[in-house]
Amino acid sequence: MRLTALQTLALACLPASLAFAQAPQMDLRDLRVGMTVGELPRTGYTGFQCRPSNTPIAGWADFHACAPNRRGLREVAFRYADGETEVAG
Repeated sequence: MRLTALQTLALACLPASLAFAQAPQMDLRDLRVGMTVGELPRTGYTGFQCRPSNTPIAGWADFHACAPNRRGLREVAFRYADGETEVAG
């Protein structure tokens, strides 16, 4: 059986694409306005802080520790957890 160049390329990329598909992906696209705390990802993010005070909190569920703004909204800052997130660059 003779493979075309395209088929060979597809087979060569298969192991990498399978590994990528199976790895948990954390990304801002995982977050939507209106999500409940229970819907937010439990892994992939770290460094939670209330803004603008920069008061550290343990995670999403501690958002009530942040002071609400005039509209009653609370701002939580976070960053990607090292080693748990793929970032293109």
